[in-house]
Amino acid sequence: MNITSIKKSFREKFYAYVPYRTMSVGGYIRGLYLQKYFNEILPTTLTHVLDAGCGDGNYSKWLVEKYPFLKVNAYDIEGSLLWIHMPKNITFIKKDLLDLHEKEKYDFCLCIDVLNCITENKIALFNICQSIKKGGYIYIHIPCKKQKRIFFKKYFKQYDATSRKKFSGQLYSKKELAEIVSSFGLTPIKTSSTFGLFGNIAWEINTFTSKKSNVFIRITLIPILILLSLLECAIYNKEGNGMLLLAKK
Repeated sequence: MNITSIKKSFREKFYAYVPYRTMSVGGYIRGLYLQKYFNEILPTTLTHVLDAGCGDGNYSKWLVEKYPFLKVNAYDIEGSLLWIHMPKNITFIKKDLLDLHEKEKYDFCLCIDVLNCITENKIALFNICQSIKKGGYIYIHIPCKKQKRIFFKKYFKQYDATSRKKFSGQLYSKKELAEIVSSFGLTPIKTSSTFGLFGNIAWEINTFTSKKSNVFIRITLIPILILLSLLECAIYNKEGNGMLLLAKK
């Protein structure tokens, strides 16, 4: 077991016993956007949810804590020790979305920053769309093709180069993603840019200080980062480093 695996295992075991596990600012902002749009589609009419590429399961956890009548299937190609500490109405399964063959099973599907991790992501997206019932919804969030930086440009130049090597999935414009989803039998309801000015500033500060600063400085910055995140989701972003799409079948 290498040092990276040891650190990951320790982090998962430690945070599994912390009552409130903080997410990164990026995850927090993506969660705020999910809450905003999920609440707009009359969630009391939904029962079965798919979290396609769930990671540690934080988004599923929010859904079932807010709406305990939901039953969530959460799939990810990699497992997590945190899964065993999640609510019982979330079923976690190690599954490759390229091998997903469920038909018209779910009322709602979320797929948050997952397609950028899958080389053949159109196949995965087709499989996800096939799993949605008629009248059901899909919510997708992905990074944009071009990432704009405000501060710490020298640092993020190296960061972005490393990310491009790590994440092999093709990225799309809002128009391209809407056309792909339409070709799979869904009607786009909403497309929007995310991580505009306020979200980008919050993400950059959080990402930079997580590598360069001590714990005290990072804790001191939390109220500022939360405020920036809330402002990000409260205003309209003409452009940004991320994008979301909500569509109905």
